Amino acid sequence: MLDQHPQICFAKPLFPEPKFFLNETSFKLGKQNYLERFYDLTKRTIVLGEKSTSYIESETAAIRIKAMFPDAQILFSLRNPVERAISNYHFSVSNNLEKRNIEVALNPKSQDALEFSTSVSPFNYLDRGNYFKYLGPYFKIFGQEKIKIVLFEELTDPVNSMAEIFEFMKIDSTFQPIDRSIRVNAGNVYTTELDVLQSLIKFYCSKIEKLEELINKDLTVWREDWKSRM
Repeated sequence: MLDQHPQICFAKPLFPEPKFFLNETSFKLGKQNYLERFYDLTKRTIVLGEKSTSYIESETAAIRIKAMFPDAQILFSLRNPVERAISNYHFSVSNNLEKRNIEVALNPKSQDALEFSTSVSPFNYLDRGNYFKYLGPYFKIFGQEKIKIVLFEELTDPVNSMAEIFEFMKIDSTFQPIDRSIRVNAGNVYTTELDVLQSLIKFYCSKIEKLEELINKDLTVWREDWKSRM
């Protein structure tokens, strides 16, 4: 939806994600290399954007982004961490990365440091949903005024949610994307055992209280979703 805005130019290709700031060799090539490699610089746009979800886990990436683009704005889209963990598990299974059953893989007591060949661990199911831990460094490095938090649930009302995002970016907020489809890895389509859900909810309960305080945002919508699934 962001890429449809005429004042925004997103890094291409959209898939796979650039992950430029995770790679030290790429980063050392410099700003001009980054711009010429991923953007059509002939377009007259106001905002250049990049979507690389793994950045949230890397304080180093945040430091590099700040160094290259001091005035960068950071947009985070956060999904209900219980749904996110379940989705992450099934994504790993479907990509032949995960062989354990869901009860073992999503047990807080068995979060083993398994070997992996991807840029970030595909098995970090629970900790990756501890958004408070990962957002802290970004708030410190960029400042609260440079960060926008959007809940996945808010994107189901794309007209209002996108208008807020465009306002944050200081571009035309009246623009309405034609394609408003929400693409997300499946999570709630799977039947999940009650004890797994209870374990996940217990794990995240106190963590989202800390998150609410950090981002100054009410997360009741996640708690209500948990109740509806119990």
